[in-house]
Parts: sequence; C-alpha cells; structure tokens
Amino acid sequence: MGADELIAEAERLQAPAGLRHRKVEVQQGGDALVDGFARAGWTSDRVVVMVLRGADVRGETPGAEVREVGFEPVRGLMEQWYGETMSAAEARDLANSDADAAGSLGARFYLAEREGEAAACCQLLGADGIGQVEEVYTAHAHRGHGLASAVARTAAAAARERGDDLVMILADADDWPQRLYERLGYQTVDRYRSFTRKPI
Repeated sequence: MGADELIAEAERLQAPAGLRHRKVEVQQGGDALVDGFARAGWTSDRVVVMVLRGADVRGETPGAEVREVGFEPVRGLMEQWYGETMSAAEARDLANSDADAAGSLGARFYLAEREGEAAACCQLLGADGIGQVEEVYTAHAHRGHGLASAVARTAAAAARERGDDLVMILADADDWPQRLYERLGYQTVDRYRSFTRKPI
C-alpha cells in the first residue's frame, strides 16, 4: 500500500472512533512512505524497539523512592509531557484517553516524587509474558537526578517479578532517551516508522 491508501484506511478506522489524531505504524518499508505522508501533512518518526538483557534491573537511585500508583497521581505529569507538543486542551484529552484505557489494558503506573512533588513516572503494560515499559517522563524541574532511570528500573523489575520473560521499551530513534535505556541494559532489536497527523 502507498501513503494515500494508508491515510484513507486510517481515516476509515479512526474517524468513527472519535479520534482527532490519526496514526499509522508501518513495521517494514516505512522509509519509502515518508515523502507521501509529508505531502499530506503528516509527521514521521523512526522508532527503535529495545529489549532488556539481564535479570538484575532494580538498581538504586539515591533519594528516589518509587511507588506503584493508579493513573490519577501521574495525570499531571502526563499532561505536562503531552503539553510540550500540543495545546493544553489536547493534552487533557489525551490524558483522559489514557485514564480510560488504563483499566482495559491492565496498565500499572510508577511514580517518583522529589521535594514533595510528582517528579517522574512511567507505565508498564503486559500480556503473554511480555512486559512493555512506556511513557517514561520526568518534569523539567526534576531532571538530572536519575528519576527516569529509577521509575523505568522499577517497572522492569515488576515485569520480571510477575514472570514476564521479555521486557521491552520503544524509543524515538532520533532522540536521546534510547541512550538512557542502553545504560539500563536495553538493546535495539528492531526499527519501524510511525506516521501521525495532528488535529487541524
């Protein structure tokens, strides 16, 4: 399929669901579609799939206490993160969507606080022995203190404790967090393209 056909299919499937954004992930051959999606006003991201190697993932971050929480304690952090690339209203909508999906996905959330504030968080998904660490985020005021590492390690350890044989994380191939994940023991095993159209 070409870009135009994939865009039409995304519209057919995602519009009736009430979604304002459109997203298409292409596991193979995505590089050849970049120009077609760009002409239609879509952005493109290269994503790396990383797998955790080794068993000892807990580690220690001085002064960082991480605890498992529900979605509400991390909502503010998620809205901050989304707000870096979209309007406040869109960020709230996306956080609301996350809250709705959390229960059906069996999502678990991990929170690190610093100086009495919610400072960093991540999400853990999983099924069939595969754990996926997602949405690792640290508020700007609390960066540089190892909190992203702390929440990601705690989530990975929780996946191992529940018996997941494979723990993975996705990262932007053109951004620095993949280097953090490499230091935590993750190795890149695959790459794919993600195409997104934001609401007008």
